[in-house]
Amino acid sequence: MPELDYLAIDGDNHFYEPDDCCTRHLDAKYKDRSVHVVRGDDGQGQWFFGSKPFTFHRGARDYVMKPGQYRAFMAGASFDPSAPPEMVPSRFPEYADRDVRLEVMDRQGLEACIMLPSFGVAFEAECVSDPEAACAAVSAFNRWVEDDWGYAYRNRIFTPASISLLDRDMAVAELERVLALGARSLCLRAGPLNRISPADPHFDPFWARLNEAHVPVALHSSWSQYHKLWSSQWSEKADPTYRELTSFQSYLGMGARPMMDTLAAMVFQGLFNRFPNINVLAVEGGSYWVGELMRHMDKAHRSGKGSKL
Repeated sequence: MPELDYLAIDGDNHFYEPDDCCTRHLDAKYKDRSVHVVRGDDGQGQWFFGSKPFTFHRGARDYVMKPGQYRAFMAGASFDPSAPPEMVPSRFPEYADRDVRLEVMDRQGLEACIMLPSFGVAFEAECVSDPEAACAAVSAFNRWVEDDWGYAYRNRIFTPASISLLDRDMAVAELERVLALGARSLCLRAGPLNRISPADPHFDPFWARLNEAHVPVALHSSWSQYHKLWSSQWSEKADPTYRELTSFQSYLGMGARPMMDTLAAMVFQGLFNRFPNINVLAVEGGSYWVGELMRHMDKAHRSGKGSKL
């Protein structure tokens, strides 16, 4: 790795969550509608929402790819099912202990990092059938973050607070709570919210408070509602697991596509006109699409007849 004459800041670092990340602080009235892990006799864990097993993020992250295994794929190599990546246990202390993580960051030459969830960016989209319970789970997750990581630990580890917009009023209440505790940024899911755009004026009370607070929003690549809404209309399975995800579904609903659509909606539906202090970051979706998105948006703006700008 090339030597730097300064300390770097990592804009997309991750922790791994324990089984109780959504239940440790969950309001008891949501016990039967919780996001939780069920472990079998073999010790393997599976995530559930109430009595329903998750589809995409099904297994608990007891094992993860060995660091460096993803490099070949990111360089353009195709995934070979006959030679799956090497997996290692995820329960190393630096994945769960912020002080140990700081020691690792020191060795890596990192001044600071944005510390994002792993499971935490993926579960809310699988809870859309029960918006109240979904928002309660996200709030419980934030309270776990406050216990184990903090929002600005030693002014070096900056963990965004997660917000679900599935219930607007609960989202506003949670936003007020995490801002009061020092949250420096937020993490939202890209894509529509039960057929409502995040830029719809319905959500203006949320964006107005965020605009006032000057706190940025991160859209991290994650599981969206795209497959539930559109996969079946393209002869694909509506609820694929990670291993069942086809190439077309990867194009349709993962990474860049939901981010592009969400950012275009925010621009064209006037979110940034109404709230000019809002800043949105696209994280872990690449940047190859940004120039093309701008060209498409310029053309669409010229040809659109019913502009909301």
